[in-house]
This record gives sequence, structure tokens and C-alpha cells, in this order.
Amino acid sequence: MISSQDTQAPRWLLLPGTLCDARVFDPVMAALGTSISDAARLLPRINSASLDELVDQAISGMADRFYIIGFSLGCQVAFEIMRQYPERCLGFVLISSTARADAPDMAPVRRAMVQQFDQMGPRAFVETQLWPKYVAAPKTAREEIRRCVFDMASDTQPIDFAHQIELAIARPASLGDIAGFRGPILMINGAQDVLTPTDMGVEIVSAADLGTHEIIPDAGHFVVLEQAQLTADTIQKWYEGVGLYS
Repeated sequence: MISSQDTQAPRWLLLPGTLCDARVFDPVMAALGTSISDAARLLPRINSASLDELVDQAISGMADRFYIIGFSLGCQVAFEIMRQYPERCLGFVLISSTARADAPDMAPVRRAMVQQFDQMGPRAFVETQLWPKYVAAPKTAREEIRRCVFDMASDTQPIDFAHQIELAIARPASLGDIAGFRGPILMINGAQDVLTPTDMGVEIVSAADLGTHEIIPDAGHFVVLEQAQLTADTIQKWYEGVGLYS
């Protein structure tokens, strides 16, 4: 139960991904009911390669017990909160995520991306290296999606991107932690996600004690922007099913 002094503290924690900030959740938050959006705290961005530091930042000021919504790399912070504070976690919404450790041969590839980001500039880097993998229909995606993705990348400092890359490289495998968590977990995948395909979501839900897997059509990795209303509806329906802050 939530203590009386805790009733005003945020009960939903939102964690953005690589080259993102809190704006990545804006369309979903606008579409969600006030029971979630009015009780949410958003981590501004991932600005450290230390999971311990990010966990401390993320949970500061949160309610005694809370739900977590993680997007992409933000899910790695969510998994660390699960490891360190399972008793405080009411449930998890994991969007476009993997629970696998990074492949060792990806380290030089990822670190080269930091150099490309610095040399090419954020917009050119995202345009040529990432945009085709980000969305289901890169040539016809709505302009507001493109603008949000490019603006968030442009506002990311090179040092923060470097931290995000190191976090991705060093991330531990989390399937065992998921298996040990006794609360509900909702996994959301975009059907056309090539960065974290649906089979990665299947792994997570298969390991979970109370797992639900939803695959949203006509969406890629950035399902939160491509299909914000469907994403919000999925979260709301799941939340209504698991109960109010139990």
C-alpha cells in the first residue's frame, strides 16, 4: 500500500532511449488517461554510462512503489531498477527492448557511431545511419515523427551519446532477472522493428511470470511515435487489467 505521505509522489516513471529525451513520450502521454499521465515523472535523458547513477537519478522523488515505462535503451535502466529495487516495482511496460547482453563484436561498431555522430553532425548521422531502421516506412513517415526524432538527436550532446553507447555495450543479460520478478510485465513491439525484432519480445514475455506481449502493426522501433494512440490504448488496457497501484 502507498503511505499517506507518498500519495502525491509520481507513480509512473518513464525512461527514454538512445538519442532521445522526454519528448519521445509526448504523443503517448497526450493519449493516455489522466490516471497515468498526471502521475508520471520523465527522466529527461540518459546522460551517464553508469546504471547505478541512472537508477539514482530515475527513482529520486518517486512513490514508494511505482510502474515503469521504458523505451529502447531506457529499458536497460528499467532492468537495473528491477534488480536493485524489485519490491518497489509494481510492473513494467517495456517498449522496443531486448533483454540480451550486447554481442562482443558490436563494441567497435557502436563506438564508431560516436565518431560518425561527431564528424557528420546529429541530423546527417541520423538521416543516413539510423532513420531507415527507426520506422516502418522511412520514406513516407509523418513529418512530425521525423521532426521529433531529428530534434531530439540534435539536442543530444556528443558526450551523452557516448555514454549511451557505452551503456548499450556493457548492458548485462536480464532474462534471469525478468524470470525472478513476480509483478506484471507488458512488452510492446512494433511489427516492423528491425532493431529489436518481435522475437526479442517473445523472449522477455516467455521468461516473465506475468507477461503480456502486444505487437502493434505498421510500426517500427519508434512505435511510440508511429502509433502513439495504439500504444497508449495498449498500456491503458493493460493497466486497467493489473489494478490500481496494488
